[in-house]
Amino acid sequence: MFASRQLRQCSPQERAAIADFLGAAVVGGPDTVREGLQHLATATGADELLLVCDVFDTPKRLRSLDIAAQAAGLTAQLAEVGKLAPRLAAAPAFA
Repeated sequence: MFASRQLRQCSPQERAAIADFLGAAVVGGPDTVREGLQHLATATGADELLLVCDVFDTPKRLRSLDIAAQAAGLTAQLAEVGKLAPRLAAAPAFA
């Protein structure tokens, strides 16, 4: 996330774009993510959520999605996904 000094250097339009982009961001551990996703679903009336993880580094991206899965109570399914993780980590990034 931008440091406050960097954010102050942005134009008002850039700050508004950043705020819009991060407006629905949920960041933290499983408990924080669970609360944030529940709040987002309640606030929007959504009955399902689509998660986007803008992390380029594959192991970090998988860890982020692992935290989201834990927050959603999908720990049993993680064992199956975990079997795929080494292959996913070795796969080339999409261009």
